[in-house]
Amino acid sequence: ADVQSLRLKPYPPSRNRVATDQPNEDKYRGDVNDMLQHLMDQAQLMVGKNSAHMTKEDKLRYLEFLDKHGAFLITYSNAQVCKALNISQF
Repeated sequence: ADVQSLRLKPYPPSRNRVATDQPNEDKYRGDVNDMLQHLMDQAQLMVGKNSAHMTKEDKLRYLEFLDKHGAFLITYSNAQVCKALNISQF
């Protein structure tokens, strides 16, 4: 195909979280470290326990929440999360 004849499809607004009716935590704007901390705080509130008192199942729910909200797309976020949960990265 000729490069000149290629046309880019417009980015669908439905893929833009700001343009959708997603919860406020999905619309967060600002520093990525602040966003990660915000998501970690939300995960802890969802679990309802301090990390020192979390069971393995609680920590898995915490991690699933962060994964669902894209926290692990942030570079080196895994190190911060593991430190907060007092678990190994490996």
